[in-house]
Amino acid sequence: MASSTADITAVAVAVGLAAGRVFTAGQLARLALEIEPTDGTLFPGIVAFDHRNGRWLRRLGPAPAILVTYIDTGGSVDTIEFNRRRLRYTSAQQRQIELAFEMIGHGLKSRDCGLLGAAATISARVNQEILPKPGLEEIIDISATVGGFGVVVAHSGSVAGILHDQEAEGVERALAHMGVGEPATVKLIDGGWRSRLS
Repeated sequence: MASSTADITAVAVAVGLAAGRVFTAGQLARLALEIEPTDGTLFPGIVAFDHRNGRWLRRLGPAPAILVTYIDTGGSVDTIEFNRRRLRYTSAQQRQIELAFEMIGHGLKSRDCGLLGAAATISARVNQEILPKPGLEEIIDISATVGGFGVVVAHSGSVAGILHDQEAEGVERALAHMGVGEPATVKLIDGGWRSRLS
């Protein structure tokens, strides 16, 4: 969900605007990385970004027309402690991550939401071995049942969601028993900050 990146970006942008300064995405990334590992959502569009060191950035394209219906699967994650860990992927996990990344690039280029959903599901399953989400396989089954494209998870949080373009209420109903609190639906949007004033 990139909630900490959103918080850091919002504060930095607000302080900058109050001081009469507009930061570039690169400047915001450098500021945020001084605080903690930072998601690439502060860059326009959809990007792949070195969230720990900011040494590389690859622009992948604009966000497709996808809805995300998500739930909190429960529990909490100390993201500071989680980010202190140096993850070591097995060679099998690394191959799966590389496959998912290649699929994301092709899916965004061709606007193939099914390919994007399949890539997200591969990533979710790899992440399940690192930070498990209760009921992930059931959520994947629900996605298939409701005609979803696939499942996405927060890699350092407790949220899981179904990517789809269906009527949101039906997907929310299908997920209602799976999590803590009520499911919610949002539209996938491009990264980058936007002012409500502009």
